[in-house]
Amino acid sequence: MATLLGPESPWMGGKKRSRNRNIVTRIRQSQIAGRGFSRGTQLPEALLQERDKRAKWHGIPILLQELYESSQLNSDYTRTHTVLKELSSLLSMEAMSFVTEDRKTAQESTFPNTYTFDLFGGVDLLVELLMRPTLTTLQKPKMNDDLMKDCLSVLYNCCICTEGVTKSLASRDDFVLFLFTLMTNKKTFLQTATLIEDILGVKKEMIQLEWIPNLSGLVQSFDQQQLANFCRILSVTISEPDVGNDDKHTLLAKNAQQKRNTSPSRAEVNQVTLLNIPGFIERLCKLATRKVSEATGTSNFLQELEEWYTWLDNTLVLDALMQIATDEAEHSSTESSDESTLATIPLRHRLPQSMKMVHEIMYKVEVLYVLCVLLMGRQRNQVHKMLAEFRLIPGLNNLFEKLIWRKYTASNHVVHGQHENCDCSPEISFKIQFLRLLQSFSDHHENKYLLLNAQELNELSAISLKANIPEVEALVNTDRSLVCDGKKGLLTRLLTVMKREPPDSSFR
Repeated sequence: MATLLGPESPWMGGKKRSRNRNIVTRIRQSQIAGRGFSRGTQLPEALLQERDKRAKWHGIPILLQELYESSQLNSDYTRTHTVLKELSSLLSMEAMSFVTEDRKTAQESTFPNTYTFDLFGGVDLLVELLMRPTLTTLQKPKMNDDLMKDCLSVLYNCCICTEGVTKSLASRDDFVLFLFTLMTNKKTFLQTATLIEDILGVKKEMIQLEWIPNLSGLVQSFDQQQLANFCRILSVTISEPDVGNDDKHTLLAKNAQQKRNTSPSRAEVNQVTLLNIPGFIERLCKLATRKVSEATGTSNFLQELEEWYTWLDNTLVLDALMQIATDEAEHSSTESSDESTLATIPLRHRLPQSMKMVHEIMYKVEVLYVLCVLLMGRQRNQVHKMLAEFRLIPGLNNLFEKLIWRKYTASNHVVHGQHENCDCSPEISFKIQFLRLLQSFSDHHENKYLLLNAQELNELSAISLKANIPEVEALVNTDRSLVCDGKKGLLTRLLTVMKREPPDSSFR
């Protein structure tokens, strides 16, 4: 049978097959058929230079040749990094246009530089470069953190511009698991996490967390901010995939399959894996209930939040800017934290603090989501016990009026052209995820009494005594040291704000 290139069979059906002279087509055919060029940079340099201007490749094939030659085993990677920076500058503008354009428009756009980079083997070369330490036992110079960060960033840029790249990387389990090992490096954590998140989003089969080398040690090595970021990745690995089809025959078939298959799903196995990590749930509870700094002033907090979020609606952009803001804050020793002083500083100069607030809220959403999924899983009783023990509910009660449901005058600002309760707003998303968590926590479980404070529990006991009826056993067995603090319990606070919500509110 003739191959796509057809060198063995020039005749077909009595007609001579003309040799395809288009370089791009020849490269693609070689990649599909597995014959011919293994990468586009194997073409003669003179030919690439000749075709470069007409094809508008912007010198990318030549740069990839230099990248390949300068990244061999005996290289010190100095030239490699210089070339990669040149390539990165050509690709980064296309990636930025994707995250700043409207999603529909961006998907219809073309990204010629990214396409050319992938066509001539750039993606495969960067994967090989990153994984080289695992593929050879030879002593060689170690890649520095900056070079590794740039490799990861370029791969991410390719993923968000070209869906085929993401799917290709997702099909390589060895590379996906390797990326998790890079998360131990704090300097490359952010770039690695964003790339993993994008890859897992298109992966056909859910990854099993137990495959990750030393997962327990990896998670325990994270600081609180890294753990919050890691929750974005976990949300993909512990949630059952959405089939997205309500056809009754499909649902019946799925139900029958579930009855035949009694073994737990991958998502359920992953949930158990997480619960077996020492201290994991306790740290999530601390993340969910830790206070957010209010140093920029309480009156305009939500106004700032909405203002920044209109252009920080992409988590990668937000994370990158957060890293810059954190670095700037560490190097600044003249900035005052006094609230009266900050109140006089223009809003644009207070960007780092405002970003940190948005950052905290967005990650609390992810943490609450993970806890909510675990509460609805097969291990729900174990999770209930742990959340009560680590005082999640009292902690959320203390945050209720300070952060979750602040008293403020709603602005007329509408996020993304939708109504004011659009899930796109981080503040609204936080409220909705908070309500989902409370529903999962209190639904048909005796722990629902933890939503009250000691005084409210006493009132329930008094009602039973006055009516001469026995107290509910769950009420009697409630550990008073785990209930809400303060003058009001969480349930009372929630009912108070729900009364003020309009009938068509999504919160009701």
